[in-house]
Amino acid sequence: MLKKTSKLLGASAIALALTMPATVVKAEETISVIYNAPKKSALEKAAKKFIKEANKMLAGTAKFKRVKKVRKKKKLKKANSDKKAAKFVKKAKADIVIVSSDMAKAVRAPLAIFEMPWLVTNSVEAEMLHDKKKGILKKIKRASSRGKFVLVGTMNRGFGYLATYKKPFTKPSDLKGLWINTDNSGYVKKSLKAYGAKYGVLDGMIASLKTIAKKRKSYMAAPKYVSNVPMTYTPALILFGKKNKKMKKLFMTSYMKKGKKRWKFNENGKKLIKAAKKASKLSWKLATENDQKAWAKIMKKKKIKVQKIDLNAFRKASGKVYRHFEGNVNGAFGTMQQVRKITGVMAGS
Repeated sequence: MLKKTSKLLGASAIALALTMPATVVKAEETISVIYNAPKKSALEKAAKKFIKEANKMLAGTAKFKRVKKVRKKKKLKKANSDKKAAKFVKKAKADIVIVSSDMAKAVRAPLAIFEMPWLVTNSVEAEMLHDKKKGILKKIKRASSRGKFVLVGTMNRGFGYLATYKKPFTKPSDLKGLWINTDNSGYVKKSLKAYGAKYGVLDGMIASLKTIAKKRKSYMAAPKYVSNVPMTYTPALILFGKKNKKMKKLFMTSYMKKGKKRWKFNENGKKLIKAAKKASKLSWKLATENDQKAWAKIMKKKKIKVQKIDLNAFRKASGKVYRHFEGNVNGAFGTMQQVRKITGVMAGS
């Protein structure tokens, strides 16, 4: 009897299991991340940290993965510039972009504030720019939003220093006629023109202190002079496109305000922001360490002479560039005034 009863119960359990609907295990969404950071740079390490932390915090929900190519019209296209990478993300061909150089054109014109020469010259000022209350973070968010992006977080790419191969310099007129290389094709090029210099590779460069101080092969020209303060400061932004329905569904929720539909980050979105903050913290730490190591190398080897420049003279000569930005970009004047208060740059106002 017991055997028969157990057989009947077993058969009933199997029948019940077959009639019940199977539990559906939701697969992780793949999130593609694009960035063009130099190898072994602070930004590259911070970008990897962002992916690692996002994967840890959103395990089971999303899987973040770096991509270098994006499918476009049945072909794989390289996202080998910030402009291209941002365009792919804007059109939802990829999910997240970490963008820095050429950022102003790729995201929104007001962000060219970070192309202004000799405006931000130390890490205290640079960090303050990212502050919600004292800095311009709200304006960065607004500019990103108007450029059809959602800002997840900011990181520190670092400072760019002016260096020359042969000629020493302390004031703008010393650069007259020199050919100086820069990755920035916007206002930095305009500033070189304002000083009487030209864009080229013959006489100098604007680059990170790490690049300036690195060991070069015998046939490569090495800088002999470097400015004691940086000429440019460049942040990096972590963004995704407003058109990306997958990203909005995963990380945001809608609500009504004054009769308009608006969006805010949900619990998953808050985790994404947390991952971005951890990456940001690492980017500041590594960028500072890189500069400290580079300065130590320069001081020890004494092959590169540090030029104590006339900063006020360079700022005054940059007035034309500042005014062009303020007069030609909507919202630029207010942003410049806010940054001036932080940095104390009144020359050229």
